[in-house]
Amino acid sequence: MRRFIILTIISAVWITQAYGETYTVSSKSINSITCPDGQMVTDIFASEKSQLKIETRKDKLFFEFMATKIEVDGYVTMNYATDSTSIALFCGDEEYSVTLVPRQINGTSVYLSHKPEKMSKLDGLKREEQLSRFVQMIFMDETRGFKTVSGNKAVKFGDKEVYLRKIHTVGSYRLKELYIYSEILGLVTESDLLSLPFIVNPVAMTLPDHFVGWQRVVVVEEVINERQ
Repeated sequence: MRRFIILTIISAVWITQAYGETYTVSSKSINSITCPDGQMVTDIFASEKSQLKIETRKDKLFFEFMATKIEVDGYVTMNYATDSTSIALFCGDEEYSVTLVPRQINGTSVYLSHKPEKMSKLDGLKREEQLSRFVQMIFMDETRGFKTVSGNKAVKFGDKEVYLRKIHTVGSYRLKELYIYSEILGLVTESDLLSLPFIVNPVAMTLPDHFVGWQRVVVVEEVINERQ
């Protein structure tokens, strides 16, 4: 009989961070940041306190620090930024945390490199711990870098409704994200999940306690020997 890994996810304690780098840039001139492999700039977050003027063009972000005018006794001087500031830049679906250090130099062109692969962070871990980490990433909605498609399936068992919301593939595993609804206090068992028609070759799963309303569940399948 196959042995299943039952993953009890009480809280997500493994926190992934955006890939971060620090760059020295011009405090006076226009600077640029280019995404890797022509990926488009899809979003950017910067504090209003940074006083950055930002413009995006396809795979590039152009920015400059806004100077402050200071007038004393009829004399005007320009005060340029000296404090570093951080921005969150999205290239496609990948987030880059970039710290900009303004200095009185010529305009700088920054070319972002690829982020480290998520799988490399899990090398050397035991199989059970690796699977637990993947599931925690789903519960934290940290699935950038996973291959994700919509589930678009729904079934009923007993008084419960089950929706296959998303399917995430990473390495040799497929993680199926389920939402289960129960109108009365109920319990979902291992047998319940194994009976679902869209669950194939499972090797691990999370099991909720008794619940009412919506419950999020993840089932892990192994796909290494499957034909695509």
